[in-house]
Amino acid sequence: MDRIVVFLNGERGLSLLEEMRQSRHCVDAVVLPEGKAAILGPKITAAGIKAWPVADVNDTGFLRELYSVAPKLVIVAGFSTILRPAVLSVPEYGVINLHAGRLPAYRGGSPLNWQIINDEPRIGLSVIRVDEGIDTGDILAAGAFDLEPEADIAKVHEQANAMFPSLVFQVLQSFDRGDFAGEKQRSEGSGYWHQRNDLDGRLHWAQVSAREAYNLVRAITRPYPGAFCFLGDKKVRILATTEPAMRLHGVPGRVCYVQGQGPYVICRDAGILLSEYEIEGQACKRLPQGVCLV
Repeated sequence: MDRIVVFLNGERGLSLLEEMRQSRHCVDAVVLPEGKAAILGPKITAAGIKAWPVADVNDTGFLRELYSVAPKLVIVAGFSTILRPAVLSVPEYGVINLHAGRLPAYRGGSPLNWQIINDEPRIGLSVIRVDEGIDTGDILAAGAFDLEPEADIAKVHEQANAMFPSLVFQVLQSFDRGDFAGEKQRSEGSGYWHQRNDLDGRLHWAQVSAREAYNLVRAITRPYPGAFCFLGDKKVRILATTEPAMRLHGVPGRVCYVQGQGPYVICRDAGILLSEYEIEGQACKRLPQGVCLV
């Protein structure tokens, strides 16, 4: 297929471009936010594709330019701006979106993070036709992979980015055959999840089990800011934890060392080992025995 325009904002779209560059499908241009032009633009042009920085994809000026390109298909890959109906109507075959969640259960924002937080055994991905709703369009392709016991959000992003191109190619092959039908989403089991921000990463030790703390930490660690709590007025960033075989109990939030090993922090049901953490303004500082994190 030719006359494809990709809207991207990061690694998900770049991974797709690399796979498409080696296929028979032709990407004519890549739309990206103006603020990402310096970072992403050179990577796009290096692949021999036009980089098209845009301040507002719903602006009438951009709409006129998009009409002049006359795209056959627009692919949205990690581009967060909601496209208005005027933009959706431009491509001959419509707009498809690479959504990193199982639908209809994980509509909305931060679906990879939420799936890890919710301890899903498998991470679901979907390629859908974009309509005027929020992640409500027909499902054109879907896939899933196991959430590995020690995988964090960076690993899950990497796995999702590796799987999405094959799902997109399934859709393109169907379109080339003249098959544009998808699977209608069910209303049963549908759910919307809000876009996460840094404030959502606060750890309240008395409210979470050790397993819940473990999942939250690995779901929002690097490249995100990480989970956090406080030691007095100092913010403590929790970047990695381990679920110990030993069951350690006590006062939630209490920091413990056992035979020199630790620090452990007591959660609602048991202790969890902090494998990597940072205390605000205190490089290489260890959490002291017996203090209480809040």
